[in-house]
Amino acid sequence: KLAAKGRVTHDHVEKAELATKILKDFSDWLDCREGRPYTAIVDGANVAYFGWGKVNVHQLNLMVEALKKQGEDPLVVFPQKYTRRKFHLRQGMMQVLQDEELEILDKLKEN
Repeated sequence: KLAAKGRVTHDHVEKAELATKILKDFSDWLDCREGRPYTAIVDGANVAYFGWGKVNVHQLNLMVEALKKQGEDPLVVFPQKYTRRKFHLRQGMMQVLQDEELEILDKLKEN
């Protein structure tokens, strides 16, 4: 939907309210979870995609391991669609993850 310049549509307000709720829920989860606090947050999609034109799970894993070697406890935020074996990467392009890549993602989920 298009809105006239300077006007906010009902749809925009609903989306903003939903985004605010999701962010608050995430913040509450971070505050209430048990275990060691996260010391770094990794934007998994950008790290995995950077320089490759596709999702590179190995690159994401290397980043997480490098942070751990520096004494960090990283939280990886990663779109769920990229954790499936097969997903649309962009219009007209599918990506299929290999077993090894799915195992890496499973390991990241556990940590």
